[in-house]
Amino acid sequence: MAVIQPYPGGNESGHIAAYDGKQWISDFKQRDMWGGHGYRTRQPPHVVYRRGN
Repeated sequence: MAVIQPYPGGNESGHIAAYDGKQWISDFKQRDMWGGHGYRTRQPPHVVYRRGN
């Protein structure tokens, strides 16, 4: 799971996405964890959480 902070001019809530083992998903299928051009180019602060075994 990725929790991405907001960036100026973007969604004020930021973005969250989960990886199902094959692809990134939020409220739509994504090509990567960023979920859009703004996040991808600005790469604001983010944390990727990984399930431990």
